[in-house]
Amino acid sequence: MQQPYRRRMTPLRIAGIYTVLGVAWVLLSEYLTLTLGRSTLIRAQAVLGAVFVGASALLIYGLAQYNRRRLEAATVDLEDRIQQAHVLHRLLRHNLRNKCNIIAGHAEALRTDGAGGSATVIEQQTAEMIDLSEKSNLLRKVSLEESRPVELDLVPIVRQTVNDVRERYPAATVTTALPDEAEVFAHPKIGQAIRELVVNGIKHGDDPVEVRVSQEGTTDTMVRVVDSGGGFPDLERTLLEEGFRESQTAHSKGLGLWVLRYLMRESDGAATVERTDSEGTTVRLRFQPTSSAAIKEFLR
Repeated sequence: MQQPYRRRMTPLRIAGIYTVLGVAWVLLSEYLTLTLGRSTLIRAQAVLGAVFVGASALLIYGLAQYNRRRLEAATVDLEDRIQQAHVLHRLLRHNLRNKCNIIAGHAEALRTDGAGGSATVIEQQTAEMIDLSEKSNLLRKVSLEESRPVELDLVPIVRQTVNDVRERYPAATVTTALPDEAEVFAHPKIGQAIRELVVNGIKHGDDPVEVRVSQEGTTDTMVRVVDSGGGFPDLERTLLEEGFRESQTAHSKGLGLWVLRYLMRESDGAATVERTDSEGTTVRLRFQPTSSAAIKEFLR
């Protein structure tokens, strides 16, 4: 998916290309007029006229085809985003309704018998609602705002993300295996996707969770998050690896997977899930390295 890096054929660029070609053609015609004899000039002008008409037709056809393909791609992308918005709205409404019901039930328990455990549950559910709101806001920005992958170094992003998770979950063990640098094309918020995987490993597996970053040849940079959990359910694994399907996401457990999927999509990357007996679950995030990173790897 290299399209985000191509220059767009704006009306100004189209006019510029046509102007340059037109001026060059006029100068060539004037040069032939001054250097050729009359009979040769007549034949040359006829040939030049035919070539000019043919070249103009090819140029117009090429530009029209280019813009048609861009329009078709934009239409597909818009339809996809609209579908995603509907699914996310239903998912968010479902999660909020469930949490509000839990809070309401425990608030009633506090009012009637002063159950001490209910206060803790209310605090937890309130914190989760705040987290849900923050994730939905991030998803709105990522899905609605047009953005392109940017060149960035994954190493400091992973290091900062892991440090933040350690502060949030001090009892958990998160280890890293990082190179000196790993320059890739990715969405500026890609650290949030890595955070979702690390937190998922902490919540659903035993310590430790490990984050590895490695360069694989000149074509891929991998981020691997390894934990001892039971892995993703088949439904969510398919969603993560293959894309959005409205019938699937109605049963998705939360917005974390959506955050990961959106950010990897906007990074022109890919995610895969592996389950092994020895290592538990490994989620691989594949990124395209920058040109300078690929050259450095090639020269090693």
